Amino acid sequence: MTARETTSAVPLLVFLAAVLGVAGYLGWRAYDSPVDERGAGQVAVRASEVVVRAGGGDATVCAAMHDVAAPDDAEASVRRCGEIASLARSGGPGWLGVRSLYATKVDVGRDSGTVTVSGTLLTRGRTFPLSFTWAVNRADGAWTVSGVADVEIG
Repeated sequence: MTARETTSAVPLLVFLAAVLGVAGYLGWRAYDSPVDERGAGQVAVRASEVVVRAGGGDATVCAAMHDVAAPDDAEASVRRCGEIASLARSGGPGWLGVRSLYATKVDVGRDSGTVTVSGTLLTRGRTFPLSFTWAVNRADGAWTVSGVADVEIG
């Protein structure tokens, strides 16, 4: 009589499940990887520059919000920008400028995320560190900002 060895299929099934799980996770990470992080940063930097200039009373830059705001929010963004400029002209801080604006943190996936822009706020007197955090969305191959930024000065 010969003895037959019986093996269990459980270790093989566990191994296959682990391989499929790791492959699925890596596939999802590749699918959801950031797309054009640089473009997201550029849009946020441009929006930050427009807001600062509007905060100094320059309403002529507000039209640029059409280019950087989400299509469904573009008109509201231009209107908010105009309101900021109007308030600044009627008793605001006076001239404002920015120096060295750059995207310091770009946390985006395939279609959305946040971008933090940092730089220096220039006034007639002092300078202050400045940062904007924008929600960004990607639609039709282009990044846009949505809503209003979280702003920190000082």
